[in-house]
Amino acid sequence: MLQKDERTCAAALRRFAVFTAARRFVIALIGILRGRDGSASAGVGRPTVGGLVRRWAPLVVLAWVGLAGAMNLAIPQLERVIADHSREFVPANAASAVTLKKMGADFHESDTNNVVFVLLERPKDPLGDADHRYYSELLAELQRDRSHVQSAMDVWSNPQTAVANQSADGKAAYVMLRLTGEMGTTQAQRSIEAVRAIVSAHPKPLGLNVFVTGPSATAGDEIATADHSMVVLTVVTGVLILLLLLVVYRSLVAAAVPLMTVGIALAVARAVIALLGEHGVIEVSIFASALASAMILGAGTDYAIFFLGRYQEGRRAGRAYLDAYHNAFRSVAPVILASALTIAAACACMRTSQLGLLRTSGMACAIGMLVGGAAALTLTPALVEICRHLGFLEPRPTRSPLRWRRIGASVARWPIPIATACLALLLVCAAALPSIRISYNERAMQPDDTASNLGYQAADRHFPKNRMSPDFLLISADHDLRDASDLTAVEQVSASVARIADVSAVQSITRPLGTRLEQGSVLYQAGYIGNRLDLSSSVIEQRLDDLSSLTGGLQQLIGGLDAMSRQVDAGGAGLRGLSAGMGDLRTQTQQMQQLASTVTETVGPARPFVDGNPNCGNDPACSTARQLFDSLDAVGQLSTALDQLSAGTDLTSGAISSLGQGIPAMENSIAQMRTMASAMIATVRLLVPQLRDITAYLQDIGRDTTAMGSGPFHLPQQALSDPRFQTAMKLLISGDGRTARVIVYGENESFSGQGIDRSRAILAAAKAAIKDTSLQGSSVSVGGVGATMADIQVIADHDFRLLMIIVLILVFLIVLIVLRSLVAAVAVLGTVLLSYVSALGVGVLIWQHLLGQPLHWAVPPLTFIALVAVGADYNLLFTSRFKEEAGGGLATGLIRAFAGTGGVVTTAGIVFGITMFALVTSSNANIMQIGSIIGIGLLLDTLVVRTFLLPAVAMRLGQWFWWPLRGLRVQQ
Repeated sequence: MLQKDERTCAAALRRFAVFTAARRFVIALIGILRGRDGSASAGVGRPTVGGLVRRWAPLVVLAWVGLAGAMNLAIPQLERVIADHSREFVPANAASAVTLKKMGADFHESDTNNVVFVLLERPKDPLGDADHRYYSELLAELQRDRSHVQSAMDVWSNPQTAVANQSADGKAAYVMLRLTGEMGTTQAQRSIEAVRAIVSAHPKPLGLNVFVTGPSATAGDEIATADHSMVVLTVVTGVLILLLLLVVYRSLVAAAVPLMTVGIALAVARAVIALLGEHGVIEVSIFASALASAMILGAGTDYAIFFLGRYQEGRRAGRAYLDAYHNAFRSVAPVILASALTIAAACACMRTSQLGLLRTSGMACAIGMLVGGAAALTLTPALVEICRHLGFLEPRPTRSPLRWRRIGASVARWPIPIATACLALLLVCAAALPSIRISYNERAMQPDDTASNLGYQAADRHFPKNRMSPDFLLISADHDLRDASDLTAVEQVSASVARIADVSAVQSITRPLGTRLEQGSVLYQAGYIGNRLDLSSSVIEQRLDDLSSLTGGLQQLIGGLDAMSRQVDAGGAGLRGLSAGMGDLRTQTQQMQQLASTVTETVGPARPFVDGNPNCGNDPACSTARQLFDSLDAVGQLSTALDQLSAGTDLTSGAISSLGQGIPAMENSIAQMRTMASAMIATVRLLVPQLRDITAYLQDIGRDTTAMGSGPFHLPQQALSDPRFQTAMKLLISGDGRTARVIVYGENESFSGQGIDRSRAILAAAKAAIKDTSLQGSSVSVGGVGATMADIQVIADHDFRLLMIIVLILVFLIVLIVLRSLVAAVAVLGTVLLSYVSALGVGVLIWQHLLGQPLHWAVPPLTFIALVAVGADYNLLFTSRFKEEAGGGLATGLIRAFAGTGGVVTTAGIVFGITMFALVTSSNANIMQIGSIIGIGLLLDTLVVRTFLLPAVAMRLGQWFWWPLRGLRVQQ
């Protein structure tokens, strides 16, 4: 029980100690912000932050060095963490990303939006059999890598569809791959690298070029290019800062103090960012690393210059070391802390962005600024203390304060003319801003020789533009689309999209090769019927002569029937006489038969003897008797034959009589037939010219439809079973038949503003086309490069507006806390905004109008945050000093503020500006634009706004500049 109580008390004591330490830290921060860090020698009872740092200076330096070394040894390098934890390029819930993932799911191809193309090219000769074999082997090897390649849209392997993915000159062909990982993420990058590794390792035929390109490859190359230039950026920045500090201080030790501060701060900040990124606390990217490094180097150097400059100012004024040290800390610490918090808060606001480039940059830059601020408040004073003990850092005589006093006097004397001139200059700088065009072309942001750009260039040599960056239109219905009416509706959508001015080709189930199925056109079918009618018309004309011959033959037949009728009449009379003669003959024969019967009965008993006598032939009497018996038998047979002949003669006589009576009826029927045939010939002769006209009209319709590709569309149901159509169906209609894929190729660059407009026009045209069709109510969406850039445009605009509001509020509140004057805070913020607008205008003039490269979409928000936050710091430092010196009068205070801060702030501004200008050495145009515009803005703010405009405004407003601050007595 006692041990439990002891543990409880110990835990309570630890919590109390943590609470006390946190309370003291917050009090110290508030005290620093309010400038209450006094000197121990001045009679302050408890040690101050500055006093503690000075007292433990060696330990402070060792702590920072040890922390930097230990963290960099224990924690993976930031580049490694970025490579392992990169986030998606666009939000997963963006419409374009959702469309691509839905397309992959419906067609059982992929569950990501990671799309690349493998392009085969022969610069001089058409692709041959060896290239086909290489393609088949390469595709099989790629499909075996299931951890990186999810599916391939293979069209070129099938001779029936190969033309769809082969160039017109036969020198290039491609296949679309769906890879693992969302575009821009670590997994996506690894998948692209795996595909390129397979392509590089697979032996290819001599003279064949193979490229891996497409939207995801573009994003991956942009990241890789920025990564490769990081070392160069850091080295160039460090060298430029060193050279400038040597020029300003003319002392290697004095130049080394800021460099050591920012170097150690950068090492610690990178380790902290890597640690948090490794554990998923914050998101990281290579752009975040570049910007955070530049911000730490620039701002950290500025903070060291602020402290070192104020310290040397005190020493020049004759102050003792301790007095100069504590006066510098007391005066500069609030500004440094406010500046670090301002920049950190402004950067942290980017965490609210939906875009990976902005979101990942925010927290990394914020952490870097906090570490840089902490180093400036502890490490820089400690280094100054150590150098002081070694006899360094004593200021050299300079005439700089005198020059700045003269500038201050001029501003105090002529505030309105100077303010007017400054405003005119800044407005001239901003004159090009209304013509700004924002670029979403990620291709143009990287060098022309990146792997993806080389692939685009190869494709453009053989295919129409944008073959590697199409838009995908997805039509999803609640029923099976594989019937004639739905396919007609799909064609209606395809035709509507094809009519968009910026669309060059459309592939769909009704246009599998990019043009509409000719056989599916109703007008083509009419032309086909016309061609068949043309053949029939020729046959009919040929048969008209035969019909004319038939009518002549019928007339001859009628004449023959007349002759036959007469002959039949004559034959009938002869037959009737013959029948009578036959009757007489038959009577006589019957009498003869009766006589023969009588004789037979008489001699009949002797017949067996005659027939049975073997020697009857040798016996004359027997032979005579046998002949008699045979004659008697013949008389019987003759009678039977005469009976049959008589009956036949009677029948023939009756038939001839009937024939004679039927011939006139036959003559009448044949005459009617001849009349009808003649009438039919006359009618057909009248119809043939009309049939020719109809045939010509239908053939003209067919020819016009072939030329214009227009007209009604109908695909017969039996066409769906055609093997060629079935092949296209697998690629363009989902397995369940409910989703149709339409691939759209544009005229203008897909990554450009025209590509964005085209994607929106495609969506609008498709939605309008399905109205009043069997697809009405179906879901329609667009994915691909243009749609992705359209999503980025909408999100970036929304995020920029939100960031502007949040950053302005935060910066205003921090400046207000430090200055405790509403008017002064508004003036500081207003002049900073003016310098931002002017710098952006100069950037538009240089990049857009002179270099022909519109500003990247990330440039305005990132430069806004940097210029507003950093520019506010410079103005804040001057205004704080002005406030400190204002007790002696506005003019006097202004002149003293110029003398005290002019050289320091100018040096700091130029150093930070040069740090930003060092980004121009990057290989990525967007980083170059960001660095140049921030550098221009810092120079404008340092040399124009802080030097002339803000002091002139303060002088013109007089006492009102400090409203509603109480307790400040300003002599007029």
